Amino acid sequence: MKSGNRKLVLGVTGAIASGKSEIRRALESAGCLGIDADLVSHELIHSGEPAYTPIVARYGEAVLQSTEISETQEINRKELARIVFSDENELKWLESVLHPAVTQRIRSLILAAERPVVIEAIKLMDSGLKNLCTQCWLADADEKIRIARLMEKRGYSYETAVHRIAAQKSIDWNSYRFNAIIDTAVPLEELWEHTLMLWNRLIQDDSGSVFPRA
Repeated sequence: MKSGNRKLVLGVTGAIASGKSEIRRALESAGCLGIDADLVSHELIHSGEPAYTPIVARYGEAVLQSTEISETQEINRKELARIVFSDENELKWLESVLHPAVTQRIRSLILAAERPVVIEAIKLMDSGLKNLCTQCWLADADEKIRIARLMEKRGYSYETAVHRIAAQKSIDWNSYRFNAIIDTAVPLEELWEHTLMLWNRLIQDDSGSVFPRA
C-alpha cells in the first residue's frame, strides 16, 4: 500500500451493541493492535489520571467509592453512567472532559505501536479520533437486534436497553462518512470472513482510495 511512512490506522464505530467489538477482534486476529476507546476512557478516570479531578470536582462524593487496593477513593463508573445518561447536558460535559484526553492517550499508543492499529470508538467521528485514522468503518445492525444483544449479553432489561440506545440518537452515523459499512446481523463466522476480506483489500490497495460500500 502506497501510504508513505504513515502508519495504517483503522477506526471502527457504530451504535451500542452494533458488533464493532467483533470487528476489532477479527482485525486483531490479523495482527492489528486493538485499542478500545471505551476502556481507555475507563483508565483515564482512575485516581491520578487526567479526568479524575474534574469529575470529582463536579459530582463530589456522589460518584466515589472505596477500594481494597487503594487508599484513594475511585470513581464509581456505574453511578457516573447513571448521572450522565439521565441528563444530556451532563453527558456533553463529561465528553468535553474525556474526549481530548482519550484522543491524546490513543495518539500516544499509535505512535508507540510497531504494527497497524484498529481503534474501536462510539464517538469516533465526533471527536479528534477520526483524524488519526487512515480509514473509518461502520458496524451496522437493526435496533431490534441491538436490543436483544443488550438484554442477552449485558443483562439489561428491555427498558434499560431502549434507554441506552436512545441516548445515542444524536450521534451522526451517516453512511457517506465511512469507507465501509459492515452488516453485523450475520453469523459470527461470516462477519469475521467479511471483515478480513475488507482488511486484505485495504492492505493490498495501491491508491488508498475509498472503497465501495460493503
